[in-house]
Amino acid sequence: MADMSSLDELLSSSIKSAAEPAASAGVADAIRSRVAAGDAGTSVAGSTAPGWGGSAGGIMTIVAPIALIVVAGVVGGALGASGLLGGSSAPAGGDIPAYVLSAETAAIYSCPGGPQIGAIPAETRVLAVARDADGVFLGARNPDDVASTIWFATGDLILDDDSADPATLPVEECPDVTVTQVTPTPTPEPTETAPPKPPAETTPPSITSIKASKTVVLNNESSTISVAATDNVGVTTVTLSWTNGTNSGSATMPKSGSSWQYVWANNGPPSTYGVYKFTAVAFDAAGNQSPGAEVLVDQQYFG
Repeated sequence: MADMSSLDELLSSSIKSAAEPAASAGVADAIRSRVAAGDAGTSVAGSTAPGWGGSAGGIMTIVAPIALIVVAGVVGGALGASGLLGGSSAPAGGDIPAYVLSAETAAIYSCPGGPQIGAIPAETRVLAVARDADGVFLGARNPDDVASTIWFATGDLILDDDSADPATLPVEECPDVTVTQVTPTPTPEPTETAPPKPPAETTPPSITSIKASKTVVLNNESSTISVAATDNVGVTTVTLSWTNGTNSGSATMPKSGSSWQYVWANNGPPSTYGVYKFTAVAFDAAGNQSPGAEVLVDQQYFG
């Protein structure tokens, strides 16, 4: 294999005799003449051309000498096998679409119509390997990673002479992205818990005593009925009712000190006299009532 000095001499001679340093077309014509005369230059198959794979700056700093880029397009098999065309071993002459970027710096996209991920300098040569269905974007082999594809707007690329029709490239599109909407589980509102109700008060009062100041009265004399009652919470009311079988009545007993008292007198005609039965019942605030307690008063008539 010839050493790299032969390639350097070929480039230097071509550039000096054909064009200004930035005129890639003049350089290309000069190199084509050299190739037609039988000078294919030095093969660099298996090596990485300067400014491509392995550069410290990555894809944002891919800058190759114009002369070397043009050699890659003209010599074909000699340099097409190198990293200059992304590592392809196929010649550029009509088999694989090879492109030169237009005079302006071109944007790099992650996929057809996808987000822009960088830019590449003008007049850089790339190897097309895919297209989108509409032909708006072309995919090229990534010089820094030949296993991946970077994408350009078709209008930013100039097809090399005698390259294959880009319509023959396989079609690729951006991968479908499925977005799953996750509905958050609502946090339940705290509920206020009512304080527990106290247990119902069910204990009834009790009457501890009932008595009459006179158990026998004459004519329209009166007798005071006294009642003592207790409760676990408190007695609120004591009622008194009376009857002799034909005559009856009732009243609420007022409280006097620690007992409940009622003054009874029957001022009716003698026909209403007789033995009266008095019944007292005590109540508490919860409505519980005591059993009735009784006392007898005998009203007699003396003419």
